[in-house]
Amino acid sequence: SVKLVESISRNYSDIFKRKIDPLNEIVVGNGAVSILYNSFTALINPSDEAILIEPFYDCYAPQIKFSGGIVKGLPLLPPEIKDKSEFLNLTGNKDVKPHKWTFDFTKFKNLLNQKTRLIVLNTPHNPTGKVFTFEELSEIAKILKDYPRVIVIMDEVYDRMFYEGFTEIPRMANIEGMWERTISIMSAGKIFSATGLRIGWSIAPKWLSQKINAIHQYNSFCLYDPIQSAVAEALDIA
Repeated sequence: SVKLVESISRNYSDIFKRKIDPLNEIVVGNGAVSILYNSFTALINPSDEAILIEPFYDCYAPQIKFSGGIVKGLPLLPPEIKDKSEFLNLTGNKDVKPHKWTFDFTKFKNLLNQKTRLIVLNTPHNPTGKVFTFEELSEIAKILKDYPRVIVIMDEVYDRMFYEGFTEIPRMANIEGMWERTISIMSAGKIFSATGLRIGWSIAPKWLSQKINAIHQYNSFCLYDPIQSAVAEALDIA
């Protein structure tokens, strides 16, 4: 509904540091999974490659393969193994350093080639809880300058859940030169802890939103309007 996309625009224009066009840069779908499917289907042709960060949400790989895409996995590097004594009596213990999963930039560079069509980044990450830092996103963007065909899909459904050290989550779309090649995906169900709402949306430049919409209009087509209105009002008071 117009009411919902206008609410999303109001909520995210400041976050993305630009005026989000509600009618041309936002697509509302049947949950984030629907938006992911529409995005993959719009962008992937047979033999195109997609880089997924392992571990990843279970719908990514089959949705990409539906369009004949080839999945390339890139594991996060696990935190250093700690002695179990560090996990005793954790309550109130400020001396225990948090686990940090890290991104392997060397392996990322080695996976990229002329067949690479997209990379999916999930932040805050399910299931590790990792939040990609501004520095990490900037380094990824720097590497991608040599691969202008690659689109970045940012699965940001947990964008209201972040932890110590962050006042807001860093956004790939806010990195210089990345707005035009980034699709950011959010979920009302995750924001309001009500996953049965089945309302999700993407924020992307007009040219990418048009591609997503081309699939969306023949997929779920439209959603139950009273739920859209409820989500719009909830976003405005959240």
